[in-house]
Amino acid sequence: MLSPPFHKLTSLLSLLDTLTCNRGVMLQMGRKLAQDPVEWTSSTNQMCDPEEVCQETLMLIDVGHRSLLMGSKGCSKAGAQNSQAVSLHSRPPGVLVASYVRVCSSDLCNNAGSSSVLLTSLPKPGGLQCPACVQFLGSCSQSSNLVTCPSGVTHCYDGNIAVNGGGLSATLSIQGCMAPASKYLLNHTRNVGIFSVRENFEDDNKEQSRVSQSGVARATYLLWVMGMGLFLALWNGGLYPLC
Repeated sequence: MLSPPFHKLTSLLSLLDTLTCNRGVMLQMGRKLAQDPVEWTSSTNQMCDPEEVCQETLMLIDVGHRSLLMGSKGCSKAGAQNSQAVSLHSRPPGVLVASYVRVCSSDLCNNAGSSSVLLTSLPKPGGLQCPACVQFLGSCSQSSNLVTCPSGVTHCYDGNIAVNGGGLSATLSIQGCMAPASKYLLNHTRNVGIFSVRENFEDDNKEQSRVSQSGVARATYLLWVMGMGLFLALWNGGLYPLC
């Protein structure tokens, strides 16, 4: 049986073998949390169990117009190795899911002060802004909300998709960012299950207008040539003598 002094010494050594970590939970929802850092501090501490280490974890989910940011600081399970990592679980275009995780083994080492520890490693948005809209049985307006496109996007999309079949008949008006190598959303697909679909977008309308104008110009030119030919034929035949 341990003597009281030895027991106290063992307890003291056990305390010396434990860490004190920052402790707290953060939850925020809003706009631009993937672009603008927010404060991430803790006002309380936690004494860990022997061999436990400190941790801080940050997770971001961004769907474009709205973001969710979750953070935790505290003790982590025994045996965890010192590490720090940023992971991109899902990246744009589409939903962005990213995380920052740090495990460390000194007192109050989980001391990141803001979400910039995660944001600085995220893919940068591109400089192009496009109107974004999906309209059922109507047209997107020229004042649609603008969104910042992912890096690499070179052009905007403005078009519509006519859908028929399966008890539905509608024209969907669509605006948004477009992948660099893409021109059509449906890639010339004409059938989706029971639906027949036809895509038409702004460039098609411009091209059709150019073709139509060109056709009118050619027809006018041909009529002019035919008229001149008829005039010359009649003149040569003496029907239109020179004065």
